[in-house]
Amino acid sequence: GTASIYCTESGAWSHPSPVCQAMKCHRPPNIANGNLKGNISDTFSYGASVSYSCNPGYSLVGNAFINCTASGTWSQPPPQCKEIKCIFPEVQGVKKGIKGNTYRFGTNITLECDDGYTLEGISQIQCQEDFSWDPPVPACKLTSRKSGSVGLGVAAAGVLLLLGASIVWKISSKQKEGYYRTYENYQRPLNQIPEQKYSCLP
Repeated sequence: GTASIYCTESGAWSHPSPVCQAMKCHRPPNIANGNLKGNISDTFSYGASVSYSCNPGYSLVGNAFINCTASGTWSQPPPQCKEIKCIFPEVQGVKKGIKGNTYRFGTNITLECDDGYTLEGISQIQCQEDFSWDPPVPACKLTSRKSGSVGLGVAAAGVLLLLGASIVWKISSKQKEGYYRTYENYQRPLNQIPEQKYSCLP
C-alpha cells in the first residue's frame, strides 16, 4: 500500500491503511554435487533457514545453513561441494607400481616395499571423507644387511681361528713327546727310526 496517507475534507483518509507483510526470499540456488535439505518451496519468509548437504565422495566448503534476511535476500552465498581426494605422501622405499599421488574417497590401495625395505604397518589403506588415510600410511624401513653379513663373517673367522689353534696345539704336543708320524713307523720314538741314506744316480 501507500506509505503516506492524509485526512481529506470529507473526514476520510486519502488511501487505505498500508499492510506490512513479511519479506520473502526466493528459492535458494541448487549446488553441484549437493542437495537442499528441509521443506523446500518457491518462497521463504523472513527468518527461514535452509541447509545444504553434499553427495558421497564430496566435502562441504562453506556454511551449510543460510537464512532469509529482512531485505528478502539470503544471508550468504550457498556452499560448494568439493570432491574428496586424499594425497599420498612421499614414502621412501614404496614400490614404483603406485601411480599418482591423489586418490578419490573410498579408494583402497595396497602398498608394497621395494627390495631391501621392510613394511612397518598395515599394507592396505583407504581414503576417508576427512581427506586422511585409514589406517595410517605405513612406512618402508631400510633393511640392515651389512650388520648381518659382518656378524656372520666374524663368527666364521672365530671358528677358523679356534680350529687352527687346536691343530697347532696337537702337533706341538706330539713333537714334545718325541714322536713322528710316518706311513711305516707310527708313534715310534725318533731315536729308534733307522737312518736312511740317499745317493744320486750318475
